Amino acid sequence: MRYALALAAFILASVLFYEILNAMRSHYAARWQSTPGRLKRWDIHTDVDAEDTRIVIRDFEYAYRVAGKDYASSIIGFGFPTRMSVLYVEKTLKRLLGSAPEVLVFFDPANPGRSVLSVGVQLHHLIKILGIGFVMAIVLALLYGEP
Repeated sequence: MRYALALAAFILASVLFYEILNAMRSHYAARWQSTPGRLKRWDIHTDVDAEDTRIVIRDFEYAYRVAGKDYASSIIGFGFPTRMSVLYVEKTLKRLLGSAPEVLVFFDPANPGRSVLSVGVQLHHLIKILGIGFVMAIVLALLYGEP
């Protein structure tokens, strides 16, 4: 049992680190330069099941131009969910894609091929970090608690 808990703690710590890294990368991307872009293709549809209605992003790509060179990317944002609640979409995707097919692209000046549409720490970052942190606290309590 202790080995399983230790493995779970290691996996959760790795995922938590990755989510914190995504939030930090998104925070720093807010300082990147921006340029107008254009959606090339997007497959965003509603998935209805017994429990919830979710928006699913299957195929997404945008194009932009920096210093006379054309680029394309499919990254909406660092850690951006490809399945999300319809309520979350109301604010997030409508803000990002409100003037579609034109979009505002944030690109890394040192590497213009690296770009995102969503910058800054977002609600999805906080929810994932807090959720994983909570589960990790429970696993650590079970692992190091009194037998």
